[in-house]
Amino acid sequence: MTDLHTDVERYLRYLSVERQLSPITLLNYQRQLEAIINFASENGLQSW
Repeated sequence: MTDLHTDVERYLRYLSVERQLSPITLLNYQRQLEAIINFASENGLQSW
């Protein structure tokens, strides 16, 4: 299984290329997903 950061990077790239979301929207998605990853890490979760 891939690590959470790799999954998030792939998802953000998809949103940028395929969905053509604005840079500000992507930044907001990234911030929220990083918060989720931090929460998961603090609670011992390593995959989705």
